[in-house]
Amino acid sequence: MRKMNMSELNNWIFSRKGHVERDILKDGREQHVRLRPRDKEEMRILDELCINRWNIA
Repeated sequence: MRKMNMSELNNWIFSRKGHVERDILKDGREQHVRLRPRDKEEMRILDELCINRWNIA
């Protein structure tokens, strides 16, 4: 797995945002169901991303 710092990750997310939004609109509003629970590392990363986004806002 490649390690990224937060600014790299944010830049990557913002660079993909337009494509992702277009794909979502094209595919409709179909909801995806998670097939597995999130592991602790995944939850920690998501928490850090949310906290950083809130601090920036």
